Amino acid sequence: MIYEIKNDLLTAKINSLGAELTSVKSRDGYEYIWQGEDWRGHAPVLFPLCGRINGGKYTYRGREYEMRLHGFAPTSEFKLVSKTESSLTLLLEADEVTLAQYPFDFRLTLSFTLAGRALEAVFKVENLSGEVLPYMIGWHPGFNLDPAVENESYYLDFGAECDVRLHPVIDRAFIAKSTVPFKTDDGRYYVNDVELDDFDTLVLENTASRVTLASSASPRGVALSWSDGIPNFCVWRAPFKKTRFLCLEPWSNLPGDGTGNEDFDTRDMTRIGAGEAREYFFNTEFFGF
Repeated sequence: MIYEIKNDLLTAKINSLGAELTSVKSRDGYEYIWQGEDWRGHAPVLFPLCGRINGGKYTYRGREYEMRLHGFAPTSEFKLVSKTESSLTLLLEADEVTLAQYPFDFRLTLSFTLAGRALEAVFKVENLSGEVLPYMIGWHPGFNLDPAVENESYYLDFGAECDVRLHPVIDRAFIAKSTVPFKTDDGRYYVNDVELDDFDTLVLENTASRVTLASSASPRGVALSWSDGIPNFCVWRAPFKKTRFLCLEPWSNLPGDGTGNEDFDTRDMTRIGAGEAREYFFNTEFFGF
């Protein structure tokens, strides 16, 4: 089901399938979230995996499981918890489908609230099992680029004080553990379609948990900030197409380097103890209207 929330400045739509934000329109009718065919997504929620695991399989306590790209949250039906005119809360709990691929009892609660020119999102992970819960969590919103201007007029502003680092991508699917300097112009990275094709995905660190997507030729843009507990930030768009969107993606953890077996007992993941919970916020401010 598609739910709508609104205030005096913005109208947003969220699909209960995947708890996916599918639209944010300003009061003048401009659509900020990608709606095209080059990529069928809008703003998937990533849980309990960000990216791929080697061979699509992992082991936990000696047993093998399969899991798709970005985990099962994007294809799971969330339950409505509460709704007001300007806010919405949705819930995903463990069931037979999730337990077959992820043997943990959990609760994932997502809340969306419109406040002025911003959409405030809070993702809460609760461990209902009697053991440590390993997981990854992230958000994958795709933001429209103003069709009235060229892609190259857009830039990502990380702030001049940031020493941004880049993880090289391996085989367009996996991530090197090491980092290299990421060149910016006084904290700004200008959109370059050829470079983005070469990189496939920009996987960055040291972004100060905030980035602004803006244009020198258009007033339209967004400023995205997120929890300090999410150290990684990815930039993606459909490869080898001059697409009119960019995905800005905070991720808690990164995929491996594509070598060896994936073992959830030991791999780099976020872990919370039995009965514990952790919250993450994502704040998106929309400007240009």
